[in-house]
Amino acid sequence: MSPRASAPADSENLSVTVRIMGREYTVSCPPEEHETLVASAELLNERMSAIRRRGKALGTERIA
Repeated sequence: MSPRASAPADSENLSVTVRIMGREYTVSCPPEEHETLVASAELLNERMSAIRRRGKALGTERIA
C-alpha cells in the first residue's frame, strides 16, 4: 500500500489515499494524525486479507 497525501492550500487537513484489499479510499485527517491513519489502514488491510485467505470466498463487505 502506498498512501498519498496532499494538503489543499485553504485547509488544515490532509487528503490521504489508502488502499485496502485492492480498493482506494481517500480520507481527510489532520497532519498530526497522518502516520497513525496510514498505519491503521495497513493493519486493517493485513487483517482483512488474512481473513480472505483463510476462509471461503467472502465479499469485501462481509469481511469488514
